[in-house]
Amino acid sequence: MSRETNNIPRIPIREKILFIAMIILIGVVLLELLLRGWFFISGKPQSPAAMRQEIRIINSVVTERIPNPETAKQFASPEENHPEDIAHPFYGVETAPSLNYTGKLIKYFQSGNQEEEYVIMVVGGSVAGLFCYDQSWNEFTNALHKDPNFRNRNIRLVNYARGGFKQPQQAGMVSYLISAGFKPDAVINIDGFNEVALGNYNAANNVFPLYPSLAHWGHLSRSGVLDAGTVELLHRIVFWQKTVNRIGNTALQFGFPYSIFLSRTAILAMNAARTSYIDSCKQYVSWLTQGPRQGETAALKGPPFNKDFSAVMDSIVNCWSESSLSIDSICRARSIHYLHILQPTLHDDGSKPVTDEERSRGVALESWTKGAREGYPRLREAGLQLTARGVHFFDCSMVFKEVKETIYYDPCHFGGIGLEIFGRAVAQAYLDSLPASGAR
Repeated sequence: MSRETNNIPRIPIREKILFIAMIILIGVVLLELLLRGWFFISGKPQSPAAMRQEIRIINSVVTERIPNPETAKQFASPEENHPEDIAHPFYGVETAPSLNYTGKLIKYFQSGNQEEEYVIMVVGGSVAGLFCYDQSWNEFTNALHKDPNFRNRNIRLVNYARGGFKQPQQAGMVSYLISAGFKPDAVINIDGFNEVALGNYNAANNVFPLYPSLAHWGHLSRSGVLDAGTVELLHRIVFWQKTVNRIGNTALQFGFPYSIFLSRTAILAMNAARTSYIDSCKQYVSWLTQGPRQGETAALKGPPFNKDFSAVMDSIVNCWSESSLSIDSICRARSIHYLHILQPTLHDDGSKPVTDEERSRGVALESWTKGAREGYPRLREAGLQLTARGVHFFDCSMVFKEVKETIYYDPCHFGGIGLEIFGRAVAQAYLDSLPASGAR
């Protein structure tokens, strides 16, 4: 018996590996075919372009300060997308590259060269930043160049939009930059969402709603102290950012979007890492607001305030309105044209027919969605009062009311034709707001 057994030919290890690999490959191919059939039958065929875009969206939302998945072919690292934050004495948060940019612009305005250009300074949050990207900005400038007042003029963009900014940060920024020597021909302020969403988020975490966004500024309020707990939580945040980034880059580099199975696997992994990133951010914010040092906690939380939601919204909307009036006054005293735009956002009821993709991608904290849902009607009402007081205010919150395509890729950022529509809408509002004599 043992002699017969010993005579059975053994399968070489290499052939075993090839056999197992072939079985796995056949299984993957069958699974791929089943997935393609299922998506086809369900009326949702998955193209490589759609898979590629989904991967870019997840990476962009997690790793970029101003998310814009339309631009990057290869993902930059989180370090490149998030330059080092530094405290600014007048408007909370800035970066070292931006300070260098400010220094160069001060010299530019001192030189008198701005007389040869029409200089528009844009302020606001990340949606204002999206407006400054090519897709929206080109639509804006193309529309202006059709007007006789701008036909032969070079329009220069001075971009001071900052992710997470909300009033009164823009008012502080405009006041500081003009005091420092800036002489723009116009200031466009695009805001609204951060005020009601991030302001309400502050209040939900017992932080004064008019203080800078807790998620963007809180880490700078700890007086430079890094204890072990803080280091550990920050490490988790960066780890999950890098994990999303690496999975996304690998998926694009090796052509995963051409396979439903591989692309869906990558997207599932990226979403799992994204969830861990969000949880780490929540833990970090909780840690910041419960710090052991009384002085640091007071510096972060600010003065006492009425935590009733309606009172919080009243405070936020009043600050938003008064800040716009302040910018208008600063600009009028210097013959600078000022335009205030209320940006659109996904959770403003009735502002757009929401698609299934937008509903899925737009899931956000309750403090954000409630702030947007109940704050936007108040902003619109306050905007009418701004107009009555002579401010060039334009309500852009409903510009997507007839847009049925998917344009939002999170609760407030949009791309595709959304950027084009927004750029044209701001241009029309700008031209309509100019005095009869036109641009100076």
